[in-house]
Amino acid sequence: MRQRTPPATGQELRAGNPFASPAGDLAIVSVDTLRGEAGFAALRQCAAAYDLVVFDEAHKLSVSRDRGRIRRTRRYALAEALAGCAPAGGRFAGLPWAAHHLLLLTATPHMGREEPYHYLWRLFDPQAFATGAALGRCPPEARTSHFIRRTKEEMVSLDGRPLYRPRTCDTFSYDLTSGPAGEQALYDATTDYLRLVYGRSLTNSRTWWRGAVDAAAHADPALEVVLPERGELTELPNALLAPGALPELWLTNDGAESNLTLRALTEYFAGGRTVTIRQEGYAYDDVLIIPRCSAHTVRSAVAQAVEQGRVWLTNGPTSVWNEPVPYGVLDEAAVLHPQPALIPPQELTKQALPNAAALTRALSQERRTALPWGLVRDSIKAAVGSRWLQLGADSGALNCGYDQAGNVLLERPEQYDPKPPVTPAAAAATLEVHEMQDLAGLMDRLLDQSAGYELRFRVSAQVDAGAPPEVRAALDRLLAEVSATLRTAPK
Repeated sequence: MRQRTPPATGQELRAGNPFASPAGDLAIVSVDTLRGEAGFAALRQCAAAYDLVVFDEAHKLSVSRDRGRIRRTRRYALAEALAGCAPAGGRFAGLPWAAHHLLLLTATPHMGREEPYHYLWRLFDPQAFATGAALGRCPPEARTSHFIRRTKEEMVSLDGRPLYRPRTCDTFSYDLTSGPAGEQALYDATTDYLRLVYGRSLTNSRTWWRGAVDAAAHADPALEVVLPERGELTELPNALLAPGALPELWLTNDGAESNLTLRALTEYFAGGRTVTIRQEGYAYDDVLIIPRCSAHTVRSAVAQAVEQGRVWLTNGPTSVWNEPVPYGVLDEAAVLHPQPALIPPQELTKQALPNAAALTRALSQERRTALPWGLVRDSIKAAVGSRWLQLGADSGALNCGYDQAGNVLLERPEQYDPKPPVTPAAAAATLEVHEMQDLAGLMDRLLDQSAGYELRFRVSAQVDAGAPPEVRAALDRLLAEVSATLRTAPK
C-alpha cells in the first residue's frame, strides 16, 4: 500500500489529476476541496472505483429541513455521489462509479437532531433507511452491521495498552450560603432555568393540537400556549387524517371529495395555510390556521392511521389497510383512501378458491383495484363468524401477513340438513271419574313398561256449566295441589 502525503490540494488539482496518477489508488483530500468544480471533475475522470472511502468528522455531512423540504449541504451531496445514491439531476450526478465501501468516522453522530442522523444512515442503504420511521423500526441487531461504537476506555494501542489514562472522579460537598442573594438562591434559580427553559431547547418537546392535553403535561409549569401560525407540531394525532376530521383536507380545489395524496397531505401541513369553515345560518365564516408539521411527522401519523384502519393506502401494486405499512411505501406517490367497507360473505364465496392469497387476487381482479390484505383478512373473519366460510383442517393462522396468506386454507361448510322432528306416540280419550281411578291404579305398571322413556299425561278437567262458582273454586284449589296450571272448565 502506498501512502500519499501530503494530501491533495487545490494547487495539485489545477496542475493535473492526482486521482488518475499511479499513486492515486490511495488519496487524502479535503471534502471542501473535492466538492469544488475542479476537484469533482478530476474525480469523475477516474476509470475505476475506490474500494473504500473514509469521511472523518462525518457529522459535517449535514442536511436541514426548511418548510418540509430537505436541503442538502454540498458536503452531503458529495457523499451521496461517492456512495452511489445521488439524486438524478443533482449537483454531483454523473459520477460513473461508486465506492465499494463507505466508512463514516465521528464522535458526535447524533448531536440531538434526528434528521441529520437519519441521513447519515441513508448513505449506507438509501432503500432500507429511506425514512426516519424506517430507521426507527430497524432492530438493534440489524444496526450493528453498520454501526460500531467505541468509548475512550475501549481504545487501546496495537499492543493492547490503553490510549487514555484512567480518570478518577471525586465529589466534594460544601454548604451554600443562604438568604435572598445567597448561593442557594442562585443555585435554585439556575436549576429552574435549566429545567424549564434551557432544557426544553435540547430535548424533544411535545405538542397538542385539536386534542386534550394529558393531566401530567397540564400540571407542568413549562406548558405554553402558542398560536398555530407560530407553532410546529412534533406529533400529529392520526385520527385527524380520517376524512371529515380536518376541513378541505380531502377536497379538490373545486370542493369535490377526492382521495388524498401524501404530497398534498405534506403540503397541507407545510405552514402558512388557512382554511375556511362555513357556518350555516350565520353571517360569518370561521378561519382555521393549520400549524406546520414536518414531513417525517406527517408520515409517522399516516403509518399509524393505516395500521389502525382509519385510512387505506395504495402505492403502485401495494395496498395496505389495518396492518403495518411495508418499508418504502410512504413516498410522494402514495395515495390515501377512506376506510373501506368489509366485503360481503356472498362475494367471498362466489367461486371455490384454495387459499386466502388466491381469494385476494381474484377479488382484486374482479374489482379492478388492488385490495389490501387487511380488508380481505377481516372479511374472511366475519364470514367465518357467520358460517359462510370455515378454515381447512391444515390451514395456517388467519392472523398473519400477506406473505403467509397462501397458507390460510378456506372451505365452505357443509350445508346443514336438519332431520324432521320425531312426533311422539300419543293416545287421547275422555275419561270419567271412575276411569281416572283405574288409570291411577295402573300407574306403577305403566312406569315399569316405559322405563327409559319419558311418559306424560295431558289432563284437562271439565265440570257442568251449571256448577256454582263456589264449587268451581273448591275444585280448582284441589286441582292446584297437582298442578298450578290445572283448572276446571265448563262443559
